[in-house]
Amino acid sequence: MGLLREVLSTLLARRPLEARHRDHTLCGDWRGWRECHVQTDWLLIYRRR
Repeated sequence: MGLLREVLSTLLARRPLEARHRDHTLCGDWRGWRECHVQTDWLLIYRRR
């Protein structure tokens, strides 16, 4: 859970994620949402407000 906490803390502080998290926007039905990699096979989908 430490990895998720690190990502969430960064997002809540409105700081950019490190490149290793591969943060990017989504499209189609997910337009307006973003996705990042907490780990290689652990994804987080979120929306900034």
